[in-house]
Amino acid sequence: MVKNARFVLLLAAVCMTHAVWAQEKSFDISASDAVHAIPEFARQAGLQIVAPPMGSRASPHPRSKALSMLARP
Repeated sequence: MVKNARFVLLLAAVCMTHAVWAQEKSFDISASDAVHAIPEFARQAGLQIVAPPMGSRASPHPRSKALSMLARP
């Protein structure tokens, strides 16, 4: 009984790892500025990329300010 359970677990592990193997994908993105190239990459990759708009005056995260203060000599 224990041998059968081990075999089933091994088989399940092999089947599950097969699903996560990397897939090769090629992209066709023409040279342009980041404002146009990044959304095109996201569209072709089937991803959603979220970032603040370029030139926004959003305040930096409080931790980044603290880290920059610690880094000063």
